[in-house]
Amino acid sequence: MKRFLKRIGIIQSFRIELAIESSNLIEYFDSKMDNGSPNLLFSFIERFRFNDKKYKGKINNNTIRLRKKTRFFYFRNGYPIATMTLTNKKKKTIINLTLSGYQYKLTTIIFLIFIPLALSLILIFSFRLPETFVGSTFLIFAFLSSCMITFEIKNSIKEFKSHLDIDFNKCIELYSQ
Repeated sequence: MKRFLKRIGIIQSFRIELAIESSNLIEYFDSKMDNGSPNLLFSFIERFRFNDKKYKGKINNNTIRLRKKTRFFYFRNGYPIATMTLTNKKKKTIINLTLSGYQYKLTTIIFLIFIPLALSLILIFSFRLPETFVGSTFLIFAFLSSCMITFEIKNSIKEFKSHLDIDFNKCIELYSQ
């Protein structure tokens, strides 16, 4: 399943080298992050907390797991989770970054397969189309729905990656002096 999700771009992996210590990077992200689970279970509560921190996540040893906090009027479908594993080598930090569009296999299956199929069935049975037309309409609608959801997830991953790149550059500017 993980290999399939990597092929369609819902899970993306990167290797980044930064010219700073990993402790500085951890300190920087700790100042930009509310501590807590990066899962979306109680994310609706975040919208009512007003602070300047833009990430929510956890730091364990040399691993940072985070996601962007939810905001009012932000309607992106899915909030990617970044998992960064940090390694020090000669005053450089090597980051193995994995961006995941969904953190659970079950959620991915629901969004990519079950919802499009259920919507197609609802459309088919509500219009009571002839049987020959039903199969093709069903498959086309399910395929297009899955493509649209996948496209939205990939865009949210791309946007999150650009936000992380900006923060990496700010961190380098701050600690390289």
